[in-house]
Amino acid sequence: MIVTEEIGFHPKSLCIDLETSVETEAAIYKIAAWRADTKQSEVFKGKFRSAEVKPKLDALTVGASFLLGHNVVQHDLPVLKRSYPDLALLAL
Repeated sequence: MIVTEEIGFHPKSLCIDLETSVETEAAIYKIAAWRADTKQSEVFKGKFRSAEVKPKLDALTVGASFLLGHNVVQHDLPVLKRSYPDLALLAL
């Protein structure tokens, strides 16, 4: 694993990963988000409300240039758009 501090690489990316139930992608049971440049992160797991998620993820999105993650286009973005259609990160 390469540690960004060692090489001075701090992209303005918002890294995100979702975990959803197998039965339905509408049931999100974990969201993790991290910014390499600011070292800020948020993790939501278990039962969480939209009122918790939106302001924290929107704040984490401020200043980000792009979104990064595993299967973001095929999975994470469609699920987030259905559950939280007005998230700022959807514009990245």
